[in-house]
Amino acid sequence: MGNLTQRSVEIILDNQVASGTYTAGPNFRNYHYCWFRDGSFITYAMDLVGEHASAARFHDWVVMAINRRARVFQWVVDQPQTNEPLSSVDLLHIRYTLNREDATSSEWLNFQMAGFRTWMWALGEHFNLASKSLLEAWERAAGLAANYLSAL
Repeated sequence: MGNLTQRSVEIILDNQVASGTYTAGPNFRNYHYCWFRDGSFITYAMDLVGEHASAARFHDWVVMAINRRARVFQWVVDQPQTNEPLSSVDLLHIRYTLNREDATSSEWLNFQMAGFRTWMWALGEHFNLASKSLLEAWERAAGLAANYLSAL
């Protein structure tokens, strides 16, 4: 691994918080958050350089964030059967605090399905590169995300 790559890995590891997520921008206060999409790309890079434990910690973070909102995911999936319109509270956000809380704000567009799709891709890559098996909670979260995306 070259010096630049090694230094990049060190910076990423130094800024991975205890909850498992990666800080989007440690030197810019407005980016002291995590986005599923950005974190997924970082996770994939960490898997590519053999930092599988770091990648797994991020997946654990996402899984807990998704599974904590399982009722919202299920409501969106079931909603077409109820004919009730979706509201903004039914749409899961893409920016989170480092402790897995939605970080909603009028300053940000908070609904982007690409974050969930990118995470599912990164989880599949982690499976291929590192683990070869998924934890039950990871499978549950991936199923919730897949059903949610299909419903929308």
